[in-house]
Amino acid sequence: MSTAGLHLNDAALALAIAGGLHSVRPSIIHADPADARLFGTDAMATARRTPRAVSADHWSLLGTANPASPAMALTLARAELRGRLAEANVDREAAVQVAVPPALPVAALAPLLGALRADGITVGGFHDAASLTVAALGLQRSTLVVQLGQQHVAAARVVVESGEARTRALAVRRGSGAAALQQAWLQLASEAMVLRTRFDPLHDATSEQQLFDLLPQAWASATATGSATIELPAAGEPRKISLAAEQFAHRAQSIYRDLLAALQEVRPVGAVDVLLDRALLELPGLRAKLDELRGCRVLTMSPGVAARAASLQQTMAAADGSVTLQRGHALWSTPLESPLELPRSDGTIAAQSPTHLLWEGRVVSLPRGRPIEVGREVDSAGVQVGEGVAGVSRLHCSLQRDERGVTLQDHSRYGTWLNDQRVVGRVNVLAGDRMRLGDPGIEFGFVAVGEADGPSQG
Repeated sequence: MSTAGLHLNDAALALAIAGGLHSVRPSIIHADPADARLFGTDAMATARRTPRAVSADHWSLLGTANPASPAMALTLARAELRGRLAEANVDREAAVQVAVPPALPVAALAPLLGALRADGITVGGFHDAASLTVAALGLQRSTLVVQLGQQHVAAARVVVESGEARTRALAVRRGSGAAALQQAWLQLASEAMVLRTRFDPLHDATSEQQLFDLLPQAWASATATGSATIELPAAGEPRKISLAAEQFAHRAQSIYRDLLAALQEVRPVGAVDVLLDRALLELPGLRAKLDELRGCRVLTMSPGVAARAASLQQTMAAADGSVTLQRGHALWSTPLESPLELPRSDGTIAAQSPTHLLWEGRVVSLPRGRPIEVGREVDSAGVQVGEGVAGVSRLHCSLQRDERGVTLQDHSRYGTWLNDQRVVGRVNVLAGDRMRLGDPGIEFGFVAVGEADGPSQG
């Protein structure tokens, strides 16, 4: 009997069967309880024509303090999932494995479990979606997993220790997300059409729906070619406009800023991977914003990885029927797929290892195989700073270069900072990073000269 996997990301709610992706689409559904035939089904075709009869925020309302909102939200979520499973002909006796996104409150899981059981649906387990995704892809180092929801952006830091991936930090920015992007770009297209044709599509429900339907193709085209043409059907002269990728990107700046702020909030010191759905790269300007994450390797994956991974999990329900949220997941020996590294917009490598240390006009080589000590009293091969420098220990820190890159280890009582963040234990160092010893201390730089090591994989 095949197992189904659900990833409850409302901007791209995904359903998989036995490792294969069945469907992925936004959670925008009919919400008029008087229409039992349509209630809970896909409403993309009428989302702008009849907005009061459509819901796009029921998942974000689950777990809120207002008791009225979660009750209706739960009813909508239950109807949507029931319809999705029926659409895929999922056997009622099959166990459904659920991947839980970072922004969905844990408090929402118990009522959701009860609602699904009331429909005869067996839940085999809840899984932290971020750690499950990292484990399924076999990633080996700290990874920041990006999620774009309908009403939020989020970033989860997943660490890998002793062969297990586990989420250690989470940042959520509410009020941004896919819905905000669509509204900003609807407004952009409407303003351009008013200037070009004197027709405002947002003052007519039918034309607003037509514009809404055309937007995804338009922003993908703008990303791919630099511009997009949008033409609304009309009895007389066609209502046609052209928009540049830069115009889309400019209107998206506030959402992108929130996304980068979430990533920076959970980002540790040193090299790290950023993982996101490949479909997000169709958003104009997002790739350039990711370039601002200096020292990060950006990895992309196919849509629906969390749902596919969930559909391959074993049932975890206890004897008493309770289901817990599994937060840690063992790395898969055979990854579900190989993520693709995203080159920077300028074609350079995002995470290049340094070969030399810069200090007071000196260039110090970082040889392979032996550590370079830095401090007031170090061996002749190290970097010795002068006596009387406040906040610098006799052996302050050390640098080790090997085939994986360069690591920095702090040994001091005063502290070592990398890019203005205090180092705890060992961290990876990248070309362009700045190291400061003590406070106010002294500063060093890192550069790659000659034959560099390429991306750091530490």
